[in-house]
Amino acid sequence: MLKTKWGKGLCLIIAALLVEIFIFNIRSFERLGYSEAEIPLVLTLADSSSADGNEITLISQPGQYFPENLDTIGLQLSGLPGTSVKGRIHLQQEGLLSGVTTEFTWHATIPHSQTVAVYPSKPVTGIELTFESAAQLDVTAVLNAPVPFQINPVRLILILIGLFLLWGLRPGSSWYHHQLDFQQTNQRLIAAFIFLIYSVVLVFSVVSTYPDLRTAIQKGNLRDEEPIYKQHYQLLTEALLQRQTSLLKAPPERLAETDNPYDPSQRISQFPEYEWDMSYFDGRYYVYFGIVPALTFYFPYTLLLHRYPLNDFAVLFFAVIGAAGLVLVYTRLVRQWFEKIPAAVYFAGLVLLLNSSFLVWAVRRSFSYELAIVSAFAFSVCGLALVLAALQPGKTRLWLLSLGCLLMAAAVGCRPTSIIVSGLLLPLLVPAIIRRSSNSKWALDWKALSAVILPYLLVGVGLMAYNQVRFGSVTEFGRTYQLSTQESDVYVNGSVLSASVIGIINYVFGSGFTLISDFPFLKAAAPLKFNFGGIKEFEPIFAIAAVCPLIWLLPGMIFLRSGFHRKSAQFHWILAALVIAGLLLAAITGVYVGTIQRYTIDFAWILSLAGILTGLTLFEILRDHSLEKVFYAGIIPLLIVSTAFQLPLSLGEGYYGVSWLELMNPELFHQLTYFFSFWL
Repeated sequence: MLKTKWGKGLCLIIAALLVEIFIFNIRSFERLGYSEAEIPLVLTLADSSSADGNEITLISQPGQYFPENLDTIGLQLSGLPGTSVKGRIHLQQEGLLSGVTTEFTWHATIPHSQTVAVYPSKPVTGIELTFESAAQLDVTAVLNAPVPFQINPVRLILILIGLFLLWGLRPGSSWYHHQLDFQQTNQRLIAAFIFLIYSVVLVFSVVSTYPDLRTAIQKGNLRDEEPIYKQHYQLLTEALLQRQTSLLKAPPERLAETDNPYDPSQRISQFPEYEWDMSYFDGRYYVYFGIVPALTFYFPYTLLLHRYPLNDFAVLFFAVIGAAGLVLVYTRLVRQWFEKIPAAVYFAGLVLLLNSSFLVWAVRRSFSYELAIVSAFAFSVCGLALVLAALQPGKTRLWLLSLGCLLMAAAVGCRPTSIIVSGLLLPLLVPAIIRRSSNSKWALDWKALSAVILPYLLVGVGLMAYNQVRFGSVTEFGRTYQLSTQESDVYVNGSVLSASVIGIINYVFGSGFTLISDFPFLKAAAPLKFNFGGIKEFEPIFAIAAVCPLIWLLPGMIFLRSGFHRKSAQFHWILAALVIAGLLLAAITGVYVGTIQRYTIDFAWILSLAGILTGLTLFEILRDHSLEKVFYAGIIPLLIVSTAFQLPLSLGEGYYGVSWLELMNPELFHQLTYFFSFWL
């Protein structure tokens, strides 16, 4: 048996090596069989240059020998002010009037990028090299330079892990023989390991956003951080430390002189003097983002370390805590209704759920918007996890129930729409609060009811008092008075029904996506507008169903009646609550905003959890008919698709035509491009 395991392991290692060598190093074998050695390319500075002086053009000398089988040109540069430079190679060829031009980007840290493939169709008679650089470059070029052979250990390990998972999750695998048992230490360790890997991905996304993290941390101090839209919570914390709700910075006087300061056309002349996306009321600035993240992270961080945190760390903190809460919620629900499923199916669902949270997108571009959204997510799922833990069969742990409700109420202090997530508690709390006694009479458990109501009253009264002090209204959170691209009421236009349907279609099911040859290989599709006449923000996004295809099972729940009949009424209500809450949040977002990727975090986990629970129900139905291998065969493509979407999501929102990672850390972006693209 031991030899068999070692033999399978050795086969996997050999297979991973073959993939690394013959796929990711395929260009290194292009020169095999050619006896002709590298040929130096002698270049001279051309007489002409660009009009703005930002280009350098070099041409080959007359009489330069060009081999018939010219494939590549190797370039070595010195005197480069940065670590990369863009350029063009123009080949003059016999029989072609215009020749052929190949664009390239040379990177000092990526050896593969220093050999450019040209592949001329006819004999070459001359070469012209153009570099987009204002500095004088020392260029050494050779013809038919081989692409360096490199085995990347990180990529090799990832390939090995991927092959191991494919082998272990194949239909008929012994992995499916292990029933889910949360008492087993090894199964708990595997669940913890999955969470740890996901947390590492989140941490890496934050750390890798900046070429120099130490400098970024230093610039985390108030007003020193370069990227915009990250100062709101710092400014709010600064004000709270001075025991006031309005910001310390006074608005410009000209802002008060306008007829309508919320009309961007009337205050555009002040830009950038006024604070962007702040609430402006009665001559003062206010932060309309919820106060809870400032109280729970920014305030204690600043008091302890005597400096303001980098916004990214706040988003990372809530993302990791929220991911842990999501693991606990999923585990509790599976433990209650799907105890007899294979452990491998549970772990596959866990990976799918974490991938479908869209947290990896938020931690990359950590603006104030993402902080509000992710913190609301964290409080909601952690509160739900505590409530599930508090409701034991025949017993309710009141202190845990009260703490869970306190967290879910606090989520409203991050984002007011989070109150809808509290609706998920109804199918859980009604049986715990309204109980049937031994004489078949219904009785109200006042202790449990108090444990639920008091936390919501505490948070609700606090938020209403906060709003009253700032805006003179207990229901005004500051959205009406925000200084943004449009007046807040502009977005709420057109038919509410049509905007709701468009929101659900785009966020949940989407309009598809595009496969591209460039990293990250998947491109978000433009959302569907259906000729909507109102003003909304419509940005290309990845829909929830793309990352979690089990969402497509939700419309077909009616066909799974035989499997659902075995579940309790509470399971039916919980599943219905998940679907209703998720769709309602998607509809509200469609009405008040439009289609923007960051808002998917509000409800992606809710609908994905509903889809996964429906998928587990489908598994039980298939198992009753001895067709469980059909489900096993579907696990692998589900996980591959879900994991593949993490690449484009991890790059963050597009800015100036590039992703946030490419904008902030272009060198790492290009390294990742060559890491995944074996054809470069």
